[in-house]
Amino acid sequence: MNGPQHYREAERLLGLAHHFTYGDGADSAAGLALATEAQAHATLALVAACEARRPCAECPTQVPAGTTYCSAGCRNAADRHDEGDPDA
Repeated sequence: MNGPQHYREAERLLGLAHHFTYGDGADSAAGLALATEAQAHATLALVAACEARRPCAECPTQVPAGTTYCSAGCRNAADRHDEGDPDA
């Protein structure tokens, strides 16, 4: 999973956690487990966002937020990782 996928999964799991904790689900243990899993995905999404700000492997230039290329024109290593590795 990449950062945006982790973020979407965290939102989905948080909605389920709310349903089980406060809604018709009425199973607080399941709600807590889902909220914990949502927190893990949210943390991974944050890590992915921070990782995207690191310099490219080929270039010492810091990658500006919101860009996929550094100033030298090489691809950001985090973007390459997300596209090439299905387990990312």
